[in-house]
Amino acid sequence: MSQATTESRAPIWKERPLRGFLLAALASNIGNWVQIFSEQWLVLLLAGSLAPRWAGRMGFASGFAVLIFTPLGGSLADKLDRRKALAAAQFFLMLLALTMGLLAWFHQLTLPRLLFFAMASGVGASVSMPMGQSLVGDLVPPEKIPAAFGLMSAQFNLSRIIGPALAAMLFPIVGVAGNFSLNALSFVGLVVVCLRLRLPTAHHEPLRGGSYGQTLRAFLADPQLSALLFMAAVWGFFAWSYFPLLPVFGSRTLGLGERGVAGLLSSFGLGAVLGSLVVARDVSGRDRFPRILIAFGGFGAGLAILGGLPHAPVAFVAMFTMGIFQATGLSLMGGTIQRKIPPGLRGRANAIYLTAIIGITPLGTLLAGEIAQALGSAGPRLVILADGLILLACASGLGLALRRSRQTVHPKP
Repeated sequence: MSQATTESRAPIWKERPLRGFLLAALASNIGNWVQIFSEQWLVLLLAGSLAPRWAGRMGFASGFAVLIFTPLGGSLADKLDRRKALAAAQFFLMLLALTMGLLAWFHQLTLPRLLFFAMASGVGASVSMPMGQSLVGDLVPPEKIPAAFGLMSAQFNLSRIIGPALAAMLFPIVGVAGNFSLNALSFVGLVVVCLRLRLPTAHHEPLRGGSYGQTLRAFLADPQLSALLFMAAVWGFFAWSYFPLLPVFGSRTLGLGERGVAGLLSSFGLGAVLGSLVVARDVSGRDRFPRILIAFGGFGAGLAILGGLPHAPVAFVAMFTMGIFQATGLSLMGGTIQRKIPPGLRGRANAIYLTAIIGITPLGTLLAGEIAQALGSAGPRLVILADGLILLACASGLGLALRRSRQTVHPKP
């Protein structure tokens, strides 16, 4: 067996540049989840009876910035040194978190100011996400990109377990000011790692004449990539609108306190880590589209159960299952897109994908918040249930279309 073959089959976590980058990203993401949980709980305390509406507005504010600026981030990812650009974006987010901590310390964080910082953080995230995803593709050989995305998803979802639990534990001790300051500190390691990172392969040159039109044509020319883009948009609009409503749903429908709501997020994260590690171990070349479709429908089923059976034990199991399906589906989607798109268009391709799955989310969250507010106390539960049923219907339709297309290509004798 040749050395190249042996290296290609080596576990993905033995790729040293990738490992160092993901460890630094893990610390940063833990701090990010500490801040997200603290923001959500602060909105719940400040907004009172209007919490569902303000939860939707917060989701809209951050997501709207992602929708507007992610194309810019994708274009920059194909033109600039991704390591330095990502470090600059992370430094900007660090300054925002530090400012929020200072304002919270002097009790000057109001709901309108939280909206402003949510939008500003969305600007930083819109640049960071295409940069980070494209950089992961630079750190490993092409055949290992899907597995690298699985490991990247695992570290992110591990932070989803640790971050909310840590925030809930520290909340009574240091308050939101301390939690925001902790998030600011968590960016330091990632900034340093990005500036010192050495790529194992030659950094590609951007394709001459590369553009978003060229990238979009690459998506439309491949039926699987077109289907993945559609699923990303549906996932972003319906699947994630539950998230800003989760503190309201957990506290007022399930009767949980801040630690109970943090436990729901940790259950989701635990399932997501499990699903991500399964993807990270898969270095086969088999068709991943059917597994993505199963994950898409499975997440919808978990969401429908979460809203349809509003009991705390059921909610914890549903969140754990949703975590498995989300991590599996999104890791495979991102890895498939990275592998099929030419490297010189990778930043723009990531921007299109992220705009579909994250940029469209604010519209869903804003609508979900308004509907939940209008429906009264049962509103959050009914919105979550409806979103789950919509995802199941879309998954069923795509499954039937896939089956018919295969029968057309391979008709029965």
